Amino acid sequence: MIRSLKRTLLSHNLESPKWSPAEVAVPGCELRHYKAGIWASTVIRGASQKEALRQGFRKLLHYIQGENETDQHPSKYRLSDSPTHPKPSSSPASWKTPYARLDASTNALRWLQQDMWRSLLSFFLPETKIEMTVPVTCLVQPGTTEYKVSFFVPTKHQSSPPEPTDPDVFLEERKGAAIFVRSFGGFASVEKFSKEAKALADTLQKEGQSFHSDFYYTAGYNSPFTLFNRHNEVWYFKKEELEGLWMAKNFLGKIGKLLV
Repeated sequence: MIRSLKRTLLSHNLESPKWSPAEVAVPGCELRHYKAGIWASTVIRGASQKEALRQGFRKLLHYIQGENETDQHPSKYRLSDSPTHPKPSSSPASWKTPYARLDASTNALRWLQQDMWRSLLSFFLPETKIEMTVPVTCLVQPGTTEYKVSFFVPTKHQSSPPEPTDPDVFLEERKGAAIFVRSFGGFASVEKFSKEAKALADTLQKEGQSFHSDFYYTAGYNSPFTLFNRHNEVWYFKKEELEGLWMAKNFLGKIGKLLV
């Protein structure tokens, strides 16, 4: 798997979600209009941002490497107006598939048991290998230890993406959204992402832009094997009436009222 991951992430032809630039430029950043699409996501709780990204990416990697079922129906996908699904008060297993939980563990015996179950599931269930896309995004809500790690499902699978067999991984249908973007190079640390997010927020406030300031997304486009020409981004969402946002969980009820 490591060799396959390295080969995939070293590719410079990875697909990314479709977007178009805004007609009106915003000094100091970009304003992009992202199209609607299906994303694969997982929510990691109680960990540091760095550890959450590591755990989340690993779960999504298992999904694209074949931990999934084909021939699923779009009605099973969650329509996302919130970046954090499921709700914190509920367990992912309460609304996902009934298959055995395959959470990662540092215990060697647990890993062996997981591999046995994965082999058994892969024998009985049809699987699909999914191409990697960029960026890998992470929802950050300052002051919390809950993060959502996501990647865009490739266009060829958008109409009928394979359903994850891991109950902690889910598919969400995101509406289109207007997003302010700040880009930077080099290796991105948690501290660097936080610094860039603050710089973007300061720019937007200075320019009088209306945006959701209580959460942001980090977006990574490169693997650890890429040493030069690295690209990273931070995203803030533009406030718009009846917007289709991947909003913070605190706004879920408000959006529900708007959409009635």
